[in-house]
Amino acid sequence: MASNSGQQTVRFGFFGYGFIAGAHAQALADVPGAEVTAVCGPRPAPAQEFAERFGVELVTQDPQEMLASDIDAVVICTPDDAHHEQVLAAAAAGKHLFCEKPVAMDLAQASEMVAACEQANVRTMTGFLLPYAPIAQELVRRVRGGEFGELISIHTQRYNPRLLGAALTAQWRYDAARSSAGVLSDLGSHMLNFSVLIGGPITHIAASLRTVVKEVPDPATGGTMPLSLDDDVVLALRFASGVHGTIATSRVGHVDSDRPLGRSMIQINGTKSSVVTDGLEHAEVYRYGQPSETIEPDLGPGVDEHAGLLAAMARRVFTEFVAAIRSGRDCHPTIRDGWRVQALVETAGLAAKSGRWEEVPTTL
Repeated sequence: MASNSGQQTVRFGFFGYGFIAGAHAQALADVPGAEVTAVCGPRPAPAQEFAERFGVELVTQDPQEMLASDIDAVVICTPDDAHHEQVLAAAAAGKHLFCEKPVAMDLAQASEMVAACEQANVRTMTGFLLPYAPIAQELVRRVRGGEFGELISIHTQRYNPRLLGAALTAQWRYDAARSSAGVLSDLGSHMLNFSVLIGGPITHIAASLRTVVKEVPDPATGGTMPLSLDDDVVLALRFASGVHGTIATSRVGHVDSDRPLGRSMIQINGTKSSVVTDGLEHAEVYRYGQPSETIEPDLGPGVDEHAGLLAAMARRVFTEFVAAIRSGRDCHPTIRDGWRVQALVETAGLAAKSGRWEEVPTTL
């Protein structure tokens, strides 16, 4: 890594150039000592547009060309089915890596990826942004400090209206050949990761997965694309600590559909106090017989739309990731944390098919 005013500059290459890649590149532009210098993807036109927008030097369709360039780390913002190959290639090239969630198509792939990264001794992060939200960090501090007493339950909801409205068209997220799961891995993975952060390891899951929207228009063919992935999910959770909880997530959610991230609700119940929060902008803490306490952090400008809110959170994440690369010490959530969430998603799918509580794997 080259020096910049006495400080190392961490150079990033991007696999992918879509919406999430743009939010992450926008975030990195505000991280001191970070620079985006390369982008790789199969379509030259959007790759060039990404490069012009963020001042990127190298534009290529060849992953090995990007990995051989003067970069220190990669950001993987591609469809789920590309993550496995790109992570293995980046690890083999000795590049640190940030991989969007879900990390892989299945747990077997995720296990190979974790092993490769740990053998290469590269720093890794998985794209769970919620743990870096000020409210989330405050609640973690209070839970671990005992302010909630003994934890009783954790209940979460994440809905968006992605499968509602006249503008609905086919995309890779709805394709079972390219997506690890449906809304369970897309939105549910955030709530699974946060639930583990608050309550500790989840040992068993029961699940109901439903596909409400059966097909979407496909402009590529002029016909329709059939949908088989889950778009409405309910999970019941058992934690090793004795805590229990639920997760409800949906792509057909009307509630709060006018908000940047749709409906987001987290409820943590303890013997001393409880909290209800959206995890980002507002939290209300309750104690029996006392007035409630409001927590409303200042998230800064530009958080009233989806991309701006993601970029605001990603700035915190990438600041920590750059520090981890410089120090040689991991920061969470690592790719092993991504593996743990993959195990939970896979277990939920198994539980939905069996109709029983299923035990969560704990080893690679």
